[in-house]
Amino acid sequence: MYIYTIKMMLYIGLFVLVMVIVGAVLVYLNKDKLFKKKVVKAKVLPVVKDDKGPVVNVTEDGSSIEEYMTGRENYIAFPRVDESVSPYFVYAYNPNDSNVGNSLMGSDETWNSETGTCPDGTLDCLYYERVTDGRVTAITDKDGKDLIKTFVDDLWGGKLTVYDENMTFFDEAAQLNEGGQLTQDYDGETIIIKPGVNAPPGQFLLMLMIKLKQKYPNNKPVIKIDMPAKTVTEFEEFFEAMNQQGNNPPP
Repeated sequence: MYIYTIKMMLYIGLFVLVMVIVGAVLVYLNKDKLFKKKVVKAKVLPVVKDDKGPVVNVTEDGSSIEEYMTGRENYIAFPRVDESVSPYFVYAYNPNDSNVGNSLMGSDETWNSETGTCPDGTLDCLYYERVTDGRVTAITDKDGKDLIKTFVDDLWGGKLTVYDENMTFFDEAAQLNEGGQLTQDYDGETIIIKPGVNAPPGQFLLMLMIKLKQKYPNNKPVIKIDMPAKTVTEFEEFFEAMNQQGNNPPP
């Protein structure tokens, strides 16, 4: 009986050993599957094609798409400066403003409204409307850097994240029709928004570029401007007259 018990223990031990060996072999043969590291796929961002989007002309008649080329506050501020600096509209732009919020209003990192200067105490951050023969054909800084091209590159390049996150905020403000005109429903009719005529150029251009980003998220537009030059004072007088007539144009 004692010998029988010993034999049984040996058989059981042998069986367990065989199972361990078989298990080890199976684990070894399937090690790639069992111990394969989880691969986290990186988010693929859409490729933005340089200068492959629409060519958009901006004149006093509004905006229009010419053709397709083959080949944490508001990042833009519209400061009021002394006429000796410029009688026309000026713009301050800072794509790295860290105080951007859902209000989309500007911060002192873009323009210090209390001191009336750029954050560094100068006016070096300003972009100016360049006027030739009574027409605004460019908006550049003191070094000739083009504001519209810079803004387009940054917006389509994903730098202005607050605008991307709040695109729907602009849905009711204006519409972009198939011909590239910026329009707004006002007092029961559809109004064509026209820079230098019934809308300040800066606000018009900002809304236009946001609407173009909605319509062409992967294609940067080429925006060419040629619109009437009006001083800040002329615009204020125009809007004041419209208000007195009870026929206030769309903002």
